[in-house]
Amino acid sequence: MDLALTSLPGLLAQWLGSGGGITVLALTTVAPDLLLVPFSALATILLYLDVRVRTNGLDLDRMLDVAGAPQ
Repeated sequence: MDLALTSLPGLLAQWLGSGGGITVLALTTVAPDLLLVPFSALATILLYLDVRVRTNGLDLDRMLDVAGAPQ
């Protein structure tokens, strides 16, 4: 998959030469990271919070608070 994503920009950079080719390579290297890193960070945060809630029983405390039961 990585080869498929990098071969087209590489060919385009060779066709454009040294002036525009460097810009194309820089943009096609940075753009996927700009799109994927925030989603990866969000998934990591959500997994951390899920594990924390499950290990500390915070979900049960919240359900008791909503139901109005004494603790």
